[in-house]
Amino acid sequence: MKRVTPLKRHIYELLEVSGKALSVEEIIPELERASSVKKTKQQIRSALNPYDCREILRVGKGTYDLLSRVVNGAYYRCSVAEQEIKNGILSCDNELYFIFDPYRQEDKRQLQFFHLGKLINESNIRFCGPIALPRRQIAGFGEWFRKEKFVSDDELIIRITDLDDALYELIPQKRVSRDGVLIQRKNKEVADCVEKILNRIDMKCCWPSQLIRRVLALYSYKDSCPPDHLTSILERDKRFIVYKEGMPHRKEPGMIEICLADFWTPKKSED
Repeated sequence: MKRVTPLKRHIYELLEVSGKALSVEEIIPELERASSVKKTKQQIRSALNPYDCREILRVGKGTYDLLSRVVNGAYYRCSVAEQEIKNGILSCDNELYFIFDPYRQEDKRQLQFFHLGKLINESNIRFCGPIALPRRQIAGFGEWFRKEKFVSDDELIIRITDLDDALYELIPQKRVSRDGVLIQRKNKEVADCVEKILNRIDMKCCWPSQLIRRVLALYSYKDSCPPDHLTSILERDKRFIVYKEGMPHRKEPGMIEICLADFWTPKKSED
């Protein structure tokens, strides 16, 4: 029996050839021309459910584009902790893990890190903890941290050069050189975007890795001064609850969910 290509693969190839984002109305006739099979809007939307489809993003109402095309050239900000500097590692929470391995190919994904165009590290992502915790590390940064004189809470700006080829440019930034006013404005814009996203989800909650995927699709991170780490933004905003479930016998949180506070906080009685 002839193997049928999944609908998502057909749509991926169509977006790849088009070189741009396409609406559902544009996808349907193109698919029919390519496969002689007419698909409904609902079939297209179901095939591109963001929880199932890692390679394609919803970038607007009924409009989709390739993950790599949306994310390539984006900047991401994270702080570097004292223990990471000491051990020469980058620790990946759910958000950072998405930045480095959105397709979840950890066992075969080799990342290359550049600074000023020069290769400074080539390493894979190493799993180093219980299955319920997003505990993954990337080793090999010790010499570079020392050369750049990193100290606790200095920041690292990560530019995604090529997501598919796992190429990243690293830009060190001293905490004192933060443009606090600009970053605060961007943090507010990102939080507003998250509020709109969560309002469209039935449970008004989302895992950080799925949330950062949706935010990157709807808010531009192409400026070299990106907003703060997404979870830290939402922890400081009263519109959201960052739910952290601890693991037995461990102090640090395990699974994390981002929720709309108004939806999950019990309303006080007026009596």
